[in-house]
Amino acid sequence: MSFRVYKRGKKYWYYFCINNTVYRNSTHTDLKDLALQYAQKVYNDIYLDTCGVKNLDILLSDFIEYHLKHKEKNLSERWSQQKRTMLYDFLEFTKSKNIEYLSDVTLAIINEYKTLLLGECNPKTVKNKLNTINTLLYDAVKLEYIKHNPCRNVDPIRGILKNKERYLTKEEIEIIKVATKGTRLEGLVLTALYTGMRRGELCNLEYTDIDLKQRLIYIRNKSKRNFKTKSRKERVVPLHSELIPLFSNISKNSACFQVPVHSATKIFRQLADSVGLSDVGLHTLRHTFVSHCLMNGMNIFDVSRIVGHSTSHITELYGHLCPERREIDKLSF
Repeated sequence: MSFRVYKRGKKYWYYFCINNTVYRNSTHTDLKDLALQYAQKVYNDIYLDTCGVKNLDILLSDFIEYHLKHKEKNLSERWSQQKRTMLYDFLEFTKSKNIEYLSDVTLAIINEYKTLLLGECNPKTVKNKLNTINTLLYDAVKLEYIKHNPCRNVDPIRGILKNKERYLTKEEIEIIKVATKGTRLEGLVLTALYTGMRRGELCNLEYTDIDLKQRLIYIRNKSKRNFKTKSRKERVVPLHSELIPLFSNISKNSACFQVPVHSATKIFRQLADSVGLSDVGLHTLRHTFVSHCLMNGMNIFDVSRIVGHSTSHITELYGHLCPERREIDKLSF
């Protein structure tokens, strides 16, 4: 490398020489890896300006590694691995098109990849993959490696439902309860129905998270389990009276439900299929909780807080379920 970074006070500084001219300044960061990236960018810009080099660029593979390294620390282990897989799948695609550099990723390439994915995956999965690439390229624009993010011009994917339409009716809830009774999933399914917890939260729930006296469930991040909530925020959920017998019988100092996330998903789908509910997954139980809370008159902000939605806007997507609520008619002038 033609430059070096060194600590000066609390910040790293860069130092390099081009055409017998010394360049030295602060990188404005106390993180060495970020300082090296900043110094490389400054070096590239000056080298381009002074030497007329036009093809100096960062490799897409290098930038993916940099992006993952600095973003993964804020992600759960499961999502971090999924993100890494999605970006390296995209890298393999670009290699097949003889694209090596970040700046060579164009709208045409993104659209071609989108078409390929739509032939292999459902629309929601494709959207998630493109969103991950969009985040990568947005990061590149911020660091001034590219001037424009081509993902911004990709046409939206049709066929993704915006409203949370599928939930279990009361009759279907009883069917699911009967189907899971006596199985490894009995307690997990009941808890999902009465709390709206996500599957990762359920599978990482421990006895110490349950306060039977105060009738509360604490949903916590757990470093020992490498688990973080989707929003990385902890929250408290009221313990429904129907769940008290269940948690009263769970052994202390252990996980409440001894089943991994992926096994829970697979087993539940098999049980649902066996009773004719082939369009139902574990996440449907979360939709069911939110839907029935709103239909029974609970305040939308209270429901949003309980289920851990990042904003109440997400909960509002269920608003079509309670059109009969006419609080606005109480307004009088």
